[in-house]
Amino acid sequence: MRVRMRDRVLCSALVLLCCGGLGRAQPNLAKNPGFEGPVTAAGLPGEGWWLYEGRGATRVVVDRRVAHAGKASVRLQAGEDARSTLVSRRFAVSILQ
Repeated sequence: MRVRMRDRVLCSALVLLCCGGLGRAQPNLAKNPGFEGPVTAAGLPGEGWWLYEGRGATRVVVDRRVAHAGKASVRLQAGEDARSTLVSRRFAVSILQ
């Protein structure tokens, strides 16, 4: 019984050592468009962002006091039945070589 348990532990350790590199973080292939650009007259983040309003009205607020990784965030405020999407401009994606 002890031998089986030891073999299982050793086998598990070997698998983790061999496959451990597979779970590493990969580089981001898409550049984050961000919200740091100038705000448009419509209140949207600059640099190509636009708002698709499928149903109902949505208010967009660029907040420079609250941010995660950049210097600004965006807050969407709408009624419960509203359907909107904030869409970024097109961006290039690089391929790893």
